Amino acid sequence: MLKMAPGSRLIEAAGFVSGEHPDFYFKFDARGGQKLIIHTEGGGLKTGPGIPITAPNGTQDAVDEDTPYTLPASGDYVIQMHANTMSEGPFGRFKLFLIID
Repeated sequence: MLKMAPGSRLIEAAGFVSGEHPDFYFKFDARGGQKLIIHTEGGGLKTGPGIPITAPNGTQDAVDEDTPYTLPASGDYVIQMHANTMSEGPFGRFKLFLIID
C-alpha cells in the first residue's frame, strides 16, 4: 500500500518487471473527485493506450500517462504496471510517480 506523506501531493515508488514477473501492482487510497497523474521512468513499461486502474468498487479503467484522471470514488485503487514485451529491453527497474490533487 502506497502512502502519501502529510502535506504532499506526490507518491514515489519503484518496481521491477521481468519475464517471470511481467506485472507489478501498486495500491493506494484516494478520495473521489481527486485528480490523478501517473508518470513512469525506466523498465520498458507498457503505458499506452492506458495504464490499467481498478477502482474501489472493482470497476476497471485505463489512465493515460501524464494526463489528469478524475478518480470516481473514495477508497483503495490498484494500478497495474506491465512489461512492454513488444519492445526492445522490456524488463528492468522502473520508478512510478503519482500526483494526486
